[in-house]
Amino acid sequence: MTSPWTFIHKHRNPNHPDLRGCWPSEADARGYHGLVLVPFYDPHRGATLWGWWELRHGLSNDPILFIRADNDEMAEEYGAKVAEMANWEHMRTVPEWTAPPHSYELIDYLRSTYEVFYQPNFEALWSKPASRAQEIEDWEREVPYGS
Repeated sequence: MTSPWTFIHKHRNPNHPDLRGCWPSEADARGYHGLVLVPFYDPHRGATLWGWWELRHGLSNDPILFIRADNDEMAEEYGAKVAEMANWEHMRTVPEWTAPPHSYELIDYLRSTYEVFYQPNFEALWSKPASRAQEIEDWEREVPYGS
C-alpha cells in the first residue's frame, strides 16, 4: 500500500533555492490530514537526529508530538494514527483549541457550553512578587468565591 503522506516539497534537495531559510529537515517534510511530519532537527548540533520525528500542526506549525521510530515508514504509521483519530477541521474552529487560554471568548464559550465556572487568575499572571519576602503565605491569600 502506498503511503498517504505526501512530500511538502516536490524535491528532497535541502540546498535547493526553494528551501532557503527553512530548517534542513524541511526538505524531508511530508503532510497528511493537516499535519506535517518532519525529521527532528537539533539546532545545537546543526543536524537532524536519527530516529526522531516531529509531528506539527500544518497551519500553526506548533509541535504536537515527538515520535521515536527507526525509519520513516514507521514514523508515518504512528503519525497517520494520530492524524486519522483527530478531527483537525473541528479543532481549527472550536474556541477551546483556537483561542488563547485567557481570552474572554474562551471563558464565555466554556461557561455557556459546559456550565464550567472558569475564572482565569489574571493576578497570578501579571502581579509577580519582587522577592520571596513579599510573597503571601498560602493560608493568608484571599480567594474570591464565585463571581
